[in-house]
Amino acid sequence: MKFTEFKKIAKKKSVHLLIDLDSLEQVKEGQKILVKDHRTVQEENRFKVKPVAVTESGQFYVVCPICKEVHVHGLGKASDQKGDLPSGVFCGSRVSHCHEGDYDFRIVIA
Repeated sequence: MKFTEFKKIAKKKSVHLLIDLDSLEQVKEGQKILVKDHRTVQEENRFKVKPVAVTESGQFYVVCPICKEVHVHGLGKASDQKGDLPSGVFCGSRVSHCHEGDYDFRIVIA
């Protein structure tokens, strides 16, 4: 999703920001505003990405290092717990589906 769309979603009570959105670098590309999260690192054929927000319903948001838009992913089984979400539940590998063709990169949520 576009960053401007995510900023609207981020204002909801059910969304808990994990970083200050002003810390993301905004890059204008034509009419689009793309974002870079400088906490992301690339190691071999993987990007290590940190979530920017988490929801009470069991989702988290990351800035995709491939398309530089915001993606939403599920937390996994640990998110079924009620109350505070454990800090490590978003760990694991996710595949980004924003690219065309065969792409070797996996997003590792760290």
